[in-house]
Amino acid sequence: MRVRILAGPTAGGKSVIAQILAEELRVPVLSADSMLVYRNMDIGTAKPTDAERGEVCYAGLDLVDPEMEFSVWQWLAHAREILREWAAGGLVPIVAGGTGLYLHALINGLDAAAPPDNERRDYWNGVYLKGGAQALRDALEQLAPGATGRLKDPANPRRLIRALESAAAGRPLVAAGVPAKPLPVFPCLRWPAAVLRERIEKRVSDMYANGLLDEARMLRQKYPQLSGTALQAIGYREAFAVLDGLMGIDEAMKATVTRTNQLAKRQRTWFRHKCEARWIEADADVSSAELAECVKQCWNADGETYVRIT
Repeated sequence: MRVRILAGPTAGGKSVIAQILAEELRVPVLSADSMLVYRNMDIGTAKPTDAERGEVCYAGLDLVDPEMEFSVWQWLAHAREILREWAAGGLVPIVAGGTGLYLHALINGLDAAAPPDNERRDYWNGVYLKGGAQALRDALEQLAPGATGRLKDPANPRRLIRALESAAAGRPLVAAGVPAKPLPVFPCLRWPAAVLRERIEKRVSDMYANGLLDEARMLRQKYPQLSGTALQAIGYREAFAVLDGLMGIDEAMKATVTRTNQLAKRQRTWFRHKCEARWIEADADVSSAELAECVKQCWNADGETYVRIT
């Protein structure tokens, strides 16, 4: 099906612009942000509030509790399920987010690999320990004749085990030397570094003003042990440190700004090298409405993006 993708770094205004365009086009929004999947982690992740969402239907938000691990496999399964529903209604939704892995999975799929299965992986690791890489190759040839020759490095036990997982799941293997499908062109917001840092500083200041410490305290009470993926959400580590008396608020805010700025740099690098971004130059003097119009023009000029929903 076809979707309209909007990407860019954190604190770049994607949510506001997606909301403007969703209201104008009367379409739903799928979030492609790996931290917005967690329930009750709202302030620290800058999740759009119910009031901000208005009448727009959103997906990709509040999927699991923070004590649970969450993978790109789970997000993709959710995304495809909701996209099938929207496609049946003739909708061409907006997909907005800064998690490059999610966008890559949505466009290219993950069919070259099977979902993680710890029990089966332990089994194949045992086979490797007993018989080495040759035992894994023999098992792979039994499951998928000729598959070993399609591997880039058939001596690599990690690649062999992933190939065995794919073969057992009935998924095709990618042949060695076959280039990955290129990403299509889609709009990506780009801010001057200094301006984006100012936006990040304001976001962090607003987070604390709007009750981040209270949210962090609630999370500790409700979920004594947050998952490893949930703890990747920037801001909570520092908030917990404040609650524990290990940091002052000013120090925590400064650390959060620094980590958020580092994330934004990694995101810019990813979109610069891993996709065909149609860069939209944003600045403090350009309104969200004007940026939304630029995004819409990109969609009209470059076309929508085709994604698999099966």
